[in-house]
Amino acid sequence: MKLLTLARDLKRRKAREKHSLFVAEGARSVEELLKSGLPVEGALVSPALQQTPRGNALIKELGKRGVETLDVSEADFSSAADTDSPQGVLAVARVPQQNLDTVLKLEMFRIVVLDGVQDPGNVGTILRTAAALGAAATIALPGTVDLWNAKV
Repeated sequence: MKLLTLARDLKRRKAREKHSLFVAEGARSVEELLKSGLPVEGALVSPALQQTPRGNALIKELGKRGVETLDVSEADFSSAADTDSPQGVLAVARVPQQNLDTVLKLEMFRIVVLDGVQDPGNVGTILRTAAALGAAATIALPGTVDLWNAKV
């Protein structure tokens, strides 16, 4: 599947689950994604990103890491972006697979369980707080928003 088509498709939860992929959108999110070490499948770049020093540095870093980068028009980028005012870059990455048995073998661990939390903003706040407190894993029970939703 072509990268632009895939990025558009990943706006839907069903597609994210089917492909085990998610989208990181915006310069900061893509920079953090690269720092995380998760496998990045590709990135879409609009002309707007290439007009800033930060954007050019990010494009260079994507290339250095061997990430397929596709230059697209503003219109095509907007069709794949999930935000109202996109920053000109989004990356498609693989969802990390972690087994609960692996977490339970840790000497000390914290697990966050989300039950029916439907607001993506609230989930994002909970996840950032949990990460700051050293949580090893998050479990989302049925009725909880998709953890890989772009608005989380």
